[in-house]
Amino acid sequence: MSLVLLLLACHRAPPPANPEFTDAVKQTFVAFDAPNVEIAYAIRALEGVVTDGSLDLTSNNSLDRSFAPEDLTESDVTGFTHPDVPPEGALPVAVVGLSPFPLEDHQHIQLLADQTPVEPYSPNTYVRTFLDGDDCWIDHTCERLETSNSLVKENMLMTVPYDFMKTFRWIDLNLPDPADVPADTEAPTVSADPRWCYIARSWQEDSFIGDGGDTTLVQSYTIEVWYPHEETGGVMRALSVWSQTDLSINVSDDMIAGTIRIGVDDNFKAGDQWLEDNFGQP
Repeated sequence: MSLVLLLLACHRAPPPANPEFTDAVKQTFVAFDAPNVEIAYAIRALEGVVTDGSLDLTSNNSLDRSFAPEDLTESDVTGFTHPDVPPEGALPVAVVGLSPFPLEDHQHIQLLADQTPVEPYSPNTYVRTFLDGDDCWIDHTCERLETSNSLVKENMLMTVPYDFMKTFRWIDLNLPDPADVPADTEAPTVSADPRWCYIARSWQEDSFIGDGGDTTLVQSYTIEVWYPHEETGGVMRALSVWSQTDLSINVSDDMIAGTIRIGVDDNFKAGDQWLEDNFGQP
């Protein structure tokens, strides 16, 4: 226990996000099913905040690349099944990171049925089941990839088997602003010169009790964005998670948020390592 608490003391929570970042990341989450021009607009807003110079995107310390957005509300999580608990109880953590690998490489990670190579905190069990789009998403002939996921989350705080849903969606960032699309015309789906990114939204439909019965993963929601970083030819990744866990030990919310922050960044690193192993150096 003493070792756990000592380690957690180094896991600092990210600072509060500025209003522009919160607005952009929450709008991307809420607008996931919106028309293409609307979600493209939200992602461009997020892209602008991430690259405005306020973050050290090359820092090895994820604390320099992370924020705590505002809480989700009940109106933010309508439209899909989720645990019957207030979403305001979920801790928010957002991390961004620059990958040297291009988008065309990153997309292959999402089609791994065995996700354990890119999920260091689920080293033994992480199975992705494809519900729709696995035969057409990779080459953009369909917009969405629908998945369900079964895994065992393992870290210093818990060991919890759980399931969640995750949907991926291609978006063309060169679409016009919604205000520039006349109301009496059909909204465009692809521009003449598309700049592709993809996003993913995930959520738990139920709460899950961990091994031993003294830990519960109550709820979790994420929004992730992968978009091309023009200066490097790589990819900018942004992930925001809102999660609530009831633990058997007394651990502060700041320590839990810090543990989540480090875990997200470790996932970024594992993804890059898998890409290097399978595609070579970028």
